[in-house]
Amino acid sequence: MNYQYFQHLYRQSLYDEIKIIGKDIKRDEGWYHILGMTLKNKQAFLCVIEMMDYTWEEEECCLEDRTPRHSMKHHMETQRRESLFLRIRELQCKDYTCRIAGASSGSIKHSDYGEAYFMFLRMVEAGWKLSEESVFYDMEWDSCSITNVELEGEYDHLPEWTEDMQALVYTKQQGGIIEQPVLLECGKTKELEFSLSDGTPAHCYINKVFVFNMWEEQEKKFADPNYKARILEHISEEEFEEMKKNCFKALEEQCPKEQCFVAIYYECNPEVNLNFYDTEYLDTIPEPREGSCSSMAVMLRPEQKTGVHGLPLKGAVIQKPVSKDTDSLEAELFSYNKKVEQKIEQL
Repeated sequence: MNYQYFQHLYRQSLYDEIKIIGKDIKRDEGWYHILGMTLKNKQAFLCVIEMMDYTWEEEECCLEDRTPRHSMKHHMETQRRESLFLRIRELQCKDYTCRIAGASSGSIKHSDYGEAYFMFLRMVEAGWKLSEESVFYDMEWDSCSITNVELEGEYDHLPEWTEDMQALVYTKQQGGIIEQPVLLECGKTKELEFSLSDGTPAHCYINKVFVFNMWEEQEKKFADPNYKARILEHISEEEFEEMKKNCFKALEEQCPKEQCFVAIYYECNPEVNLNFYDTEYLDTIPEPREGSCSSMAVMLRPEQKTGVHGLPLKGAVIQKPVSKDTDSLEAELFSYNKKVEQKIEQL
């Protein structure tokens, strides 16, 4: 903290309008205190205090020297405990609907308490007072974060917060870790059994394992006049050529021209998306890279929609360069995820 930052926080707290809400709500992931709404320069924000089940230091420590396995597990855990208010899309009540432009959240401690101090001071001046029965009354600020939800558009005055207020939110990304080794053999089928996070038994039917030549697929796509015509409806010829150049540059970095990827077609019951990785990749710490680098996600969509077991047919690509004559690959069914849905939450 220094004077310049102190002055910045002070000016940020000179709101044009404040509405106090002061309401605790409980959800599976923990407690929230809906503090109030602020208006400054026609921008409206909903301010929420959250109870964290981890500390900022736990979130930030050991970010270096991680294997992809460790990093992806950490990412899934972060998604699991993601704030309700970071997933909000609309505020709805009988009289109006407010779309959400975005939201941000940060530990109170991480900002040297300054941001929280000025906000709380303005809220107290506007009438905010925590009840002694509130779970936040004697909770240490080290265990809390502040989430600011920005309302879309410009406002001359803050909207009213009504008793019937509800939020349209995305449900949490539903997924889990599997970590089941599997030998993928070209030309052979395989059946895998595993359990979802809630204990539901699942079956994966690998119908086809094959070597996938990404270079041939991309060259064929860019040579297709129909594809080019569709793209040129939205961009110029020069932009198309630049896109093509960048695509092959990214591909060259991930898979040299004389190499391929191993791909599979699979069905799964219940229907979830499965993530397969090369075992060596999962347990190798990535080497630091200098300068800019390109990356691309390889999507594989089967021509048929339904597999031999009557389930939706899906594709997956293990993005490890292999020779064209590869006949097997030590891989891992690492994780699964379900489609994200929307639901209404009463606030």
